[in-house]
Amino acid sequence: MEILSLLLSFLFSLGFSTAVTPGIDSSEPLVTAEYVSPVAITEPEEGYIKVIEGTAGSMTVKEIAQCLGEKGVKFYGAYWCPHCQKQKEMFGDAMSYITYIECDPRGENAQVDQCDAAGVEAFPTWIFPDGQKEVGTQDLE
Repeated sequence: MEILSLLLSFLFSLGFSTAVTPGIDSSEPLVTAEYVSPVAITEPEEGYIKVIEGTAGSMTVKEIAQCLGEKGVKFYGAYWCPHCQKQKEMFGDAMSYITYIECDPRGENAQVDQCDAAGVEAFPTWIFPDGQKEVGTQDLE
């Protein structure tokens, strides 16, 4: 059963969803998996970085970044943090719309007091105006 759990975890990390179906002649359920693609990244349209398509419509990376900036969402990180670098790479040039706060005093434009006041303990940390925190690299979805 441990191998099945590991397999399901691996499939989930690849974007598969799982469903438990009652067994035909057994008291044990059969577990099936199917691939579900919640987001498709397509080629860039003119003037945009990438297009994210999902069930709620389409937004470009630029539009997502602009929305986060307009809503007052803050991205706290450190210049040496590989996860922060990955997050910045996901936004590319659109990072200019996002409020990034450097938490390491050795970093460029460091704002350590803001990081301390916000209670940032790990990087990257995203803090929304309502106080909600998301820690770790976030998917654009």
